[in-house]
Amino acid sequence: GMDEIMAALPAEPQNILLPAVLAEIQNNPEHPIRVVLRENNVYDWKPHSLVYLAHGRGDKDVSFLNSEKAFRTMKALGASVFLEDLGVDKNHTTAIVPAFLRAYFWISKLRMLSPP
Repeated sequence: GMDEIMAALPAEPQNILLPAVLAEIQNNPEHPIRVVLRENNVYDWKPHSLVYLAHGRGDKDVSFLNSEKAFRTMKALGASVFLEDLGVDKNHTTAIVPAFLRAYFWISKLRMLSPP
């Protein structure tokens, strides 16, 4: 099942690719994968509501740099955005519960400060 598939995958996502393929992706700005990643931009816009980003620096699936870039870009566009570093010991999986709890308490605090 899914557990067997996950166990067979390498710990580092980039290690699933042949070194030559990885090098081509890294060195060719017009590689189809890089083109699609650019088109999948989800940060270059100004949210009209507060935004809370939480990310663990131990995440090897999605780089913490993605959250930092989203934070900087949205902030530069005038958004009210907050970024919380959940720590180097939090990865893509272990950050989920702390992120939800911190987001819950963040929203709860905001509601107490400005009731409906």
